[in-house]
Amino acid sequence: MGIRVIPVGAKRQTLSIGQVLVREWIGKPLCLLPFGLGYMWVGWNKKKQGWQDLIAHTFVIREKRH
Repeated sequence: MGIRVIPVGAKRQTLSIGQVLVREWIGKPLCLLPFGLGYMWVGWNKKKQGWQDLIAHTFVIREKRH
């Protein structure tokens, strides 16, 4: 899809196991609970982060295709 998840403010470009677990197993289910509000939050957040990104300290970026 041409997107990538990266850590906020880190020099490395890969997520830790902890970030992956928090984002996928805790953050994503929380986003769904109040009628998907956590996913819609991207539209209101200046940095375009959903709740799963805010909780796990991550960003979703577009990656250049070759």
